[in-house]
Amino acid sequence: LARIHQRFLLGRATDSNWADTLRDLALRLEKHPDFGAPVALSLMTMALRLRPNGPLILKKVAQYEEQLRSRASPQN
Repeated sequence: LARIHQRFLLGRATDSNWADTLRDLALRLEKHPDFGAPVALSLMTMALRLRPNGPLILKKVAQYEEQLRSRASPQN
């Protein structure tokens, strides 16, 4: 994951295939007990930068953000 992020930051992730790879990896990790929404959001946000109008990417970013907000808010 760190290597993917480093390549992305260095501008080596400009291909549409990278958006697919990041999206697919996020989808696989979203329910993983050790990674979950925080890692999935990070990956999907990188995919969003490569494909800003991707409908699934936009939907999942919003979903992950909502999951993290609801976890952070105190329960009544």
